[in-house]
Amino acid sequence: MAKKDAAFDAPRTERLILELLTAAAAAHGVHEKEDLGGVYDEQWPQWYAAHIAASLAERGLVVSPRRPTIAESFDLSGDVAGWDDWL
Repeated sequence: MAKKDAAFDAPRTERLILELLTAAAAAHGVHEKEDLGGVYDEQWPQWYAAHIAASLAERGLVVSPRRPTIAESFDLSGDVAGWDDWL
């Protein structure tokens, strides 16, 4: 399991994901009915992904890898490779 990020708010994130999935489901139902003539959409995962990505972008949110903190970037807990060369 990944190290817990102090800035991560699981309940808030879960609410956002639930809201996005619920909105995507409603919009996809309209898409199947109106655009596909009531035919089951075999490509629904791609459609949901595109809809959710667009919804995130509209909110100014992006999904990106977590960047290390300054302290994590300079982990001096062990020997620093090459340090002896500078002494």
